[in-house]
Amino acid sequence: ITPIQFRSSRRYRQFADARKAFYYICREELYEFTCERLGMYTGKNHSTVVIAMQQTRKLLKTDSNFRAKYNTIRSNAKVELHRKGYAWKGST
Repeated sequence: ITPIQFRSSRRYRQFADARKAFYYICREELYEFTCERLGMYTGKNHSTVVIAMQQTRKLLKTDSNFRAKYNTIRSNAKVELHRKGYAWKGST
């Protein structure tokens, strides 16, 4: 998806799932950004980010399709961050 689609207010599953994965990776696996900061980046409020985080935790446990999408996004993010010289949380 494009950055414009990512930040849009559209609720299409493709966009919503991408935002959920983004929030979760940034908040839990990277640099522990605040929900407020993540919301500002995506044009949402912090409560939207909090709800998305809760939904993501649930989906990762129960939905194998979402888990597969999430793992793909996560691996691509890891590769891109490494390529650009950024460290993944917990890596040396």
